[in-house]
Amino acid sequence: MLPCGHIAVAGPRRVCRHLTESEAEVPYVRLFSGRGVEYDLCCPPCGESGPELVVACEGCVARVDEDEWECEGFRGKPEVKERPEPIPGALRRVRLPFAPLDAAPIPSLPHRWLLLDKGAVVRWRSDQNEAVGRVRLKMPARAGEGYFKDQPARPRLHASPSGRYCAVVTDFGRYGTVVDLTSGRRTATLDRDGHYPGTTYFPFAFVSHVAGERFIHATGWNRLDVSDAATGRLLTDRAFLVPEGSRLPDHHLEYFHGALAVSPDGRWVADDGWVWHPVAMPSVWDLSAWWQNPYETEDGPSIRRLAHRSDWNMSMCWLGGKLAVGGLGGLEDSPLLPGVRIFHPETGAEENAFAGPEGALFAAGGKLVSAAPGGAEFWDAGTGERLGRIPAFVPIRHHPASGELLQLAGDTAILHEP
Repeated sequence: MLPCGHIAVAGPRRVCRHLTESEAEVPYVRLFSGRGVEYDLCCPPCGESGPELVVACEGCVARVDEDEWECEGFRGKPEVKERPEPIPGALRRVRLPFAPLDAAPIPSLPHRWLLLDKGAVVRWRSDQNEAVGRVRLKMPARAGEGYFKDQPARPRLHASPSGRYCAVVTDFGRYGTVVDLTSGRRTATLDRDGHYPGTTYFPFAFVSHVAGERFIHATGWNRLDVSDAATGRLLTDRAFLVPEGSRLPDHHLEYFHGALAVSPDGRWVADDGWVWHPVAMPSVWDLSAWWQNPYETEDGPSIRRLAHRSDWNMSMCWLGGKLAVGGLGGLEDSPLLPGVRIFHPETGAEENAFAGPEGALFAAGGKLVSAAPGGAEFWDAGTGERLGRIPAFVPIRHHPASGELLQLAGDTAILHEP
């Protein structure tokens, strides 16, 4: 007989006795044990005074802990694991002909980048510090749409896999543009409508297809579409009908799309979006299924909602076939804690979590890199151990072909080369 009153297998967490006294859903807090991200459970009053924890059965623990809507936060701090190792590679500083507003790697071409100037895009070879092919473009309108004080509307540059096309979109804003860099011709003008665009990064990503390069983009606060990069032609046109007796159209999605990340093999798309009022809900779906079912992003069978969280606009990156999502925490009002959760896209299951990483996330050289405010940190994503850091180097981009990490400091590019 366990202290919870059941003859059963012991659960993975201890609980305070108050959580065993009711079969109903009850509020609770999570208490970090000081061993990695392990935690125990107690009621909110015990969380303030120090609980007496007892062993409970698997059923009692699951009844409490699986209901994230009742979680009122964490107490204590998780353990950040360390395994110091030498970090290979070196930093190199390069003077640029101007101070870029942003940079984007050309995924298929090592050392090739695009740099965004005021009203133009420039091709740049990082290994030779050669800037060529200046293409003028009209910057998208950037109204004061930023919803968060620390997230004003700002331009962001994207490069297609071949480097022929680029897009300049307005993060925390409404508009964007797609340009053919071989001709300077604008192929598409982007507009995600005016319903709270300032709450998320602009949902945009280039993808490869046997029929040519395409791009995913928001055409509404709750709608994503795919268009042809060469012509701007919409490829996912679909009808939304209002069923009899309903005020909402079929396939209606109550979801604000956010930053997009396509897996390296081109199969999965991750979306850092949120739902009213307000709950972050990162999701993932199968891109190949979308080619067959135009409604896949609304209610398709491949969609997996990965977590319910208190905040969004957190960094995420693909580690091979798994998705790393920044931030630890649930639905409580307190900010997410520095850390990473790793999910399997096909099942939506969380396969690992560890404390420590913060800032932008990159998969580089078989390691997870986090661009923490004090400098880049390198992590073993399997064990959750921090391997080392490069002080004062805070990268904003990673080149998947050459492995370079890039920081921009005015008219200087700082590169870490493996």
